[in-house]
Order: sequence, then C-alpha cells, then structure tokens
Amino acid sequence: MEDAVVLLQSFDRVLCLRQLRYSGMMETIRIRRAGYPIRHLFTDFVDRYRILVRGVGPPHLEDCYSATLKICQVVLGESDFQMGRTKVFLKVILFLL
Repeated sequence: MEDAVVLLQSFDRVLCLRQLRYSGMMETIRIRRAGYPIRHLFTDFVDRYRILVRGVGPPHLEDCYSATLKICQVVLGESDFQMGRTKVFLKVILFLL
C-alpha cells in the first residue's frame, strides 16, 4: 500500500472510506440509523439498572449478558433494545423518559 499523498484541497474518497470502516464509524452510523444510538457495556448497564429488577446482583457476581437481557426484558419488554456482543443498544425515546 502506498503512503497517502497530502495535497491541499484534495479529498481521497477511497482512503476516507477505508479509514471510516477501520475505525468502526460505519458500524456506528448503521446502528444509529436503525434507531439504537444509546449503548452501554453490559457491566455498566447492570451496575446502573440492576436495582430495577429483583434478583440481579452486582456485575462482578453476575453473568452480565444474562443480567442485561433480564433487565431489558422485564423493564422494556421484547422490543426497543438490541443485544450486541459486549453492549446493549437502546432507542433514544427510552433514554429520554
């Protein structure tokens, strides 16, 4: 791969797109367009919202994926959230309530 040549007032679309994909920005844009811009790591989510559901302990004592799923299902129902590999994604309207 050649080094990028920096020119004043020049824009390399291919290089820019490659950098956006590499940094994860394209995935972030896709998730935001789908309506799930709020995201929390499972451990942070369990730590913050475990009080809403009886029987969910602190993150260091729980399987955080299962605990996050349980909290979301009890509080939000079966929609308005998506589970990722390490994070839970929430719709904006829920976060503002």
